[in-house]
Amino acid sequence: MFDIKNSKFYAEIMGGLSRFFGLESATEAELHQTLTEAGTLAEIKANAASEATAAVASKMAEFQTQLDALNEKFTAAEASDAEKTGKITELSSALDTLIETVAQKDTVISNQTAQIASLSGELAALKAGKPLANAVPAPADPAPPIPQNARQSNASVMTMGDFFEAIK
Repeated sequence: MFDIKNSKFYAEIMGGLSRFFGLESATEAELHQTLTEAGTLAEIKANAASEATAAVASKMAEFQTQLDALNEKFTAAEASDAEKTGKITELSSALDTLIETVAQKDTVISNQTAQIASLSGELAALKAGKPLANAVPAPADPAPPIPQNARQSNASVMTMGDFFEAIK
């Protein structure tokens, strides 16, 4: 057994125990109480292992809670993604339909533009007095006859046919 009277390292042992337990300014009674409560080395190891296991279990439960929350977010994101994919497909179909409609209207517009150009040419030709290839021929001389008792003047009268011949 330990004999304090014959111990050469009593002060060093007590200082080492107080530092070991974190009791730098403890009395002998406080150190004795701490040693008694600490138990044996096997008990200290078992308590430390138990505390570590509890801490790890607590962290695992925390991580599991975070994982569950992330899984819920992921499931919601997948559902949203599926919904958005459906909406994109729907809008793509509508866009294809609109593109097709625009192409048809562009065709109608180009046909009408060509028809306008053709009619403009015909109108210009009619205004200029040039006969058209598909026009109905005019009567020979639609001008009314000049009465016999009309006054004589230096003006010369020409028929429409003579006029058209003169401007050709």
